[in-house]
Amino acid sequence: MQGIKLHKVADKSGGERVVRYDPETGEQKLVNPDTEGDAHEPWPLAGIRLLEAPDEVRISTTFVDQGVEEGWLTGENERFLRRPAGPADRPTSRWHHFMHYDSLTFHTLDGDVKYKVVHQPDKYVADGNDSDEVTPDTYREGNTRVDWFYGLEKEEQS
Repeated sequence: MQGIKLHKVADKSGGERVVRYDPETGEQKLVNPDTEGDAHEPWPLAGIRLLEAPDEVRISTTFVDQGVEEGWLTGENERFLRRPAGPADRPTSRWHHFMHYDSLTFHTLDGDVKYKVVHQPDKYVADGNDSDEVTPDTYREGNTRVDWFYGLEKEEQS
């Protein structure tokens, strides 16, 4: 399955960045000369452009978390869930945490692209499907799998 490819566009309308070199590694970096010291300070984010936006796609929970944090991705009907993550004899000694959404919308410089979530990150019966209930017996048997991705289907593009 093809993935989403995006380009983050820098807002270079204010300030400047100059090339400096790390004195220990020689690595090149851009710094803001108006900021004291040589700390890296990237350009602010102007927005994103989707280079590839297939009709069906899987994206990781990490990718979604980053997009929500940076503001170029929003989720509709956000729900927080936790599932047992411990060993079969003590399943609730540790926990997995998941965020479920009904849809995810990419806010691009060219307009919004909305995807319906058709598969949630969650704990599932290993050899089952999304609707099979994970029961205490399933945990005891160790017959579970964890999916750390969203399955998406494109709904609309404006």
